Amino acid sequence: MSGNKLTTAQVRHLLPRLEDELGKADVKRLQILLDLLTGNTLNYAVALNALFPGEDQQKAQNNLRSFRNRLNSAAAEAGIQFEFVADNQKRSAPEERECWFEGEDSKVADIERYSAEEASDGDSANIVPARGRPLDSKRTIKLFVSYARKDNRDKPQVDKFLDELEQHFNASKKYRYELWADWEILLGEDWNTEIQGALAACDFGLMLVSLPFINSEYISQHELPKLLKRALPVGFQHFEWKHYDMKGLEEKQIFRHKDACYDRCTGNKRTDFIAELFVRIEKVIDTDPPRNPPQPPFCKGGSAEAECVDYEARITQRRC
Repeated sequence: MSGNKLTTAQVRHLLPRLEDELGKADVKRLQILLDLLTGNTLNYAVALNALFPGEDQQKAQNNLRSFRNRLNSAAAEAGIQFEFVADNQKRSAPEERECWFEGEDSKVADIERYSAEEASDGDSANIVPARGRPLDSKRTIKLFVSYARKDNRDKPQVDKFLDELEQHFNASKKYRYELWADWEILLGEDWNTEIQGALAACDFGLMLVSLPFINSEYISQHELPKLLKRALPVGFQHFEWKHYDMKGLEEKQIFRHKDACYDRCTGNKRTDFIAELFVRIEKVIDTDPPRNPPQPPFCKGGSAEAECVDYEARITQRRC
């Protein structure tokens, strides 16, 4: 998108339309950034420190990139031409970089004005105001990542794994992926409540299987039962599975690259592991119908009999 930099007031005007697509934690993060935005740009380091205090710089930048992706996906789902953008000075220090909100605020206003005029000329009870068309027809996949914290404590192996996998997700032709892991929980929030809410909302899961993973009482009791039927277990750490209680996971189900777990792959083999895993995920999702199919465009919250206005089809009407 190549739009105008938006002010705090313009973004706040869009916020109610984003809240239905964003999770509670991301709504709070967006509000934090808006409180810091004094003009129409924000220092990148300030954003990192405000959203992810105490995190090391690389992890904070990964988390901010994931937040940007989720926010931009939510805007596309809501049919809003809006993005959270960072400059392309990736080699510069965060203190020297900027980020901002970008969109076509005047176009949104024109669309809503046209919808209001149509409602006044016709049967207003049957016309649902349009909110624009999503930028593409990709199905959004909310993906829950189940992992053991011990696997990410000393070395950020989980972060590195997801960073590599997310590059494939971002280039997917079919799907728009939104990843969720427990680092999305804000300080002071109820940890268990947030995890259970994310589990209930997710379309699919990734289970990073390791010895700490199967030893985790919380994962065994609260995550595995809800993920076994709609998740892909990934061989994250090598161990002799046949000697262990795998908590319902069968060895043949666990993804590996040529029988090798992720921690046993290096160089090109690790690259191939991630690429093959991405293809496997897409194949599984291809055969899995949406858990909560989206309503037709422009009819969100409306009845099946409502008349909808399709603005990208040159303001023609169709039945939803």
